[in-house]
Amino acid sequence: MEWLSTQAPKCEDCKLTTIKGEPWSEARCENCRVDLLEENQDAGKVYIMCRNQVITAGMGEVVDLNLQTVKTVMDLYNIKDQRECMEKVTKTFRHYLSKRRDEQN
Repeated sequence: MEWLSTQAPKCEDCKLTTIKGEPWSEARCENCRVDLLEENQDAGKVYIMCRNQVITAGMGEVVDLNLQTVKTVMDLYNIKDQRECMEKVTKTFRHYLSKRRDEQN
């Protein structure tokens, strides 16, 4: 799910595409892109839509994901098992946030 922001910068084809200002194309990324399992498709879609909708504190420190935004997106996409989807989305975000904090320290 974080492929575009975490893996794309490491892929030479993606770097060249970005540097040249060309639009991103899924076809170029067959070497580095990871496909989600079917049971994670909904959570992946919701996460990508919501990952930048965060709650901040103090000097802009990211505290958590805005869960109201997650709920709204799940409603818009008619996600059936919203509890499971919410758990996957928040778990993924908190994992990413933890890795980001580790890299900053």
